[in-house]
Amino acid sequence: MPLKNYEWQEIPETKNGFIYPLMRKPDITSSNSFIIRDTGHLIIIDPGADKEQFLRIEEIISPFCMDIHHPILMITSHAHMDHLYQGLIARKNNRFRYILCVQEYGANALETGNHTLTAADLINMPFEKISVDIHLLTKHDRQNEGERTIQISGLPPLLLRTQSRLTESGIPLISQQILFGAEEPLEIWYTPGHSKDSICISYGGFIHLGDIPFATNPAVAGTPGWEPAELAYTLERVFWIFCNRPVSVICSGHGNAQQYHQMYPHLERMVHELAAMPDIIRIDTTHVRESVQYALDLIDEAHRIFPVIAGRIMVLSYHLEDLGEECTAAHIASFFEGNTIDDFLHAFDNFYDAYRNGEKIELQVLLKGLQILKQIETNFPANTLALVIDPSMLRRASRLFQDFLTTLRGLPPKRILTDINPSTVLESVIQARITPQISDDDFLLAAEDEESFRAALVNRIAHGIKVRTLSIDIQTPRGVFPIIADKERFSDFFAALFEQYEVSGTRNLTLCFTHTEEKVGITLHQETEKQKYEMNIPGALIREVRSAGGWIEQPLDPKTAEIGIAFPSAISPV
Repeated sequence: MPLKNYEWQEIPETKNGFIYPLMRKPDITSSNSFIIRDTGHLIIIDPGADKEQFLRIEEIISPFCMDIHHPILMITSHAHMDHLYQGLIARKNNRFRYILCVQEYGANALETGNHTLTAADLINMPFEKISVDIHLLTKHDRQNEGERTIQISGLPPLLLRTQSRLTESGIPLISQQILFGAEEPLEIWYTPGHSKDSICISYGGFIHLGDIPFATNPAVAGTPGWEPAELAYTLERVFWIFCNRPVSVICSGHGNAQQYHQMYPHLERMVHELAAMPDIIRIDTTHVRESVQYALDLIDEAHRIFPVIAGRIMVLSYHLEDLGEECTAAHIASFFEGNTIDDFLHAFDNFYDAYRNGEKIELQVLLKGLQILKQIETNFPANTLALVIDPSMLRRASRLFQDFLTTLRGLPPKRILTDINPSTVLESVIQARITPQISDDDFLLAAEDEESFRAALVNRIAHGIKVRTLSIDIQTPRGVFPIIADKERFSDFFAALFEQYEVSGTRNLTLCFTHTEEKVGITLHQETEKQKYEMNIPGALIREVRSAGGWIEQPLDPKTAEIGIAFPSAISPV
């Protein structure tokens, strides 16, 4: 059944069960919360970390509490602070009597003040050690089926009944029922993978999956407690629950409730994602900080690349209109909506300003950067623009998201390292700067077909509007000094570097080679005159040379514009 937010409604398959959802737009600062009540019992699932949200929870439960000592079960799907922080504060305030229930691994983390396993350090929500009233699904419970009774002052005895079964493929699935006398039991399912203490919670036709539906997402996969092999088992466990329990309302830690026909295929996709997912790095504060800087470098690169692309398309359209090709000009102008990407970039800039003002945390900046780069990838028509924009620039623009995604997962950007002759490749990069993609002969041949001729004309005009003022001289070494590098990234790095020199006003650039058995050095320096503007190398470009297989050997001197780059030697000089 559809679940309405901020409203009491009956829970299917229960006699007197009602649920009040507090669902919010997905973010890492707080989870959803859910209140369940039946005859005489109140249960809060995931109190969350948002103060206003929790104040609303207490406002909603207040009419159902006979007095301030009325016990309220507070169960968390896992002990990450975005799901629990306000509950810990409420325990200290003593406005109501909260009975904190956490799976054993999470309970131990809370009781020892472990800021890593609780993700408190990642989301900047420090807490003090706190006792947990009920340890759910303990090691003893999981190894010994049966019942145990919990006696808490002022609360009728709670019976915990643990049961183990196997899924169709033999995966163990352990559940623990919390029985409240005559009412339907609340059932807790042990479903680790996103975290070691992750549980699902079901009551009648309602089930809460915690953060399982997001466990393979970038910047979620790899968070404290991530166990991919166990997550694969848990997905099968959830399928078993769906098939063997009357599930009709499916909720999770973030975002809206789902129905069976929506969640089931999503979890099936996760199975395939997980199978294809390589080993990824564990996400900690250091990795987040480094990834945020990478995101900033890439957003900065986007701020440079896309206005250039938009500007070249605008100038090309102008020249086509001047030649009487109004329809072609309009068609070319429609290729790329620069304002759309500009809006994405400004949205990130505003978000980052909020971070610098203390309104956001680093992990939020990381996720925002990921979102913006994905939006750019989705809205960037690289194939359509191939006719009018340099292939090198298109490749750099197209790689922004995928490079960031792989780096976020702790993997090197995708590359193919081979033996290449740097002198030969650089000659081709320089030649491509001054040579049209369509030769004179091809241009003349295209005249026989109107459509082909129009396409060739567009390409030649697009090439002609790039005014080249930089002369590049390669002092070719004696012999061949092959290097190990990704040829495409090597070419794109130097194409972009030459652009930087041209923008700085450099007119004459010389490339010199040095070599040892271990490495080949390439030094770039300008001849005679000083550049008009101080030279700088953007962070994204420095990362690109690393992705190509090399490194900055001699940092750029902004005044002389001299820089040294090195790559590993492929073989000894011949």
